[in-house]
Amino acid sequence: MKTRIHRSLISLLVCLPGLAPAAIAPQSGLDLSRATVVIRSGDRTEPERAAATALVEEVERRTGIRLSVASTFNPGGPSIAVSTFDGAPRQGGEEFPAPAPEGYLLRTATSGAQPVVYILGGGPRAVMYGVGAFLRMADWAKGKLSIAGGV
Repeated sequence: MKTRIHRSLISLLVCLPGLAPAAIAPQSGLDLSRATVVIRSGDRTEPERAAATALVEEVERRTGIRLSVASTFNPGGPSIAVSTFDGAPRQGGEEFPAPAPEGYLLRTATSGAQPVVYILGGGPRAVMYGVGAFLRMADWAKGKLSIAGGV
């Protein structure tokens, strides 16, 4: 009887690596815990301002990390660009397809050695939709913020 139980347990353990939940598997992604939220300079609409503020506040509430906000990309680390598509700050000449007026674009790119996450709305309200999507797909923990690198 004991032998049968041991064989069953060994068979189960051999099969487990393929069945292990993603939470157990090592996570590889883009570390954004030191990211700068990049906003366009000049006049921004109220929904654009609210989207950047919501991003910073939600990240801090969920992780304890207070992201800095600037109108230029972070030369020493990752950046998260939050803007409408037309006025978006871009680094390295990235080209993206324009989203629909109420749509958004969520992309990662690397310019030089520094990664950039672009959250670009087709219109001012769509920026908030993009921030919401980012917050739902981000990997959270106290002191940790990351997102899958192939977004």
